[in-house]
Amino acid sequence: MAFSTTGSARGDGLFSEINVTPLIDVLLIIFMAIVPVMPHGLNSELPAKSTKPGAQAMGDGPVLVRVEDDETAVKYSVDGVGIEKVELEPRLSEMLPRRSTR
Repeated sequence: MAFSTTGSARGDGLFSEINVTPLIDVLLIIFMAIVPVMPHGLNSELPAKSTKPGAQAMGDGPVLVRVEDDETAVKYSVDGVGIEKVELEPRLSEMLPRRSTR
């Protein structure tokens, strides 16, 4: 604890203050000791590559269905190929049963 005076002649200018500098030093030392020990990053695993040759060609990959609403018309595409709305349901009904997983 530190004491300081205001410089008055009567001596009643004495008041106490908490000196926080040593507290901050101790906190910095603690953080400097703890941070290098903490684990960094996330625990994650990447998916394994498919062991089946040509899995993408067999239709096991994801199916991307895109619907774009322009000012003039709505455009549909499945896996990057543009189709009409009436062709959308038969096309998906044809593609999805051939997949090994949902």
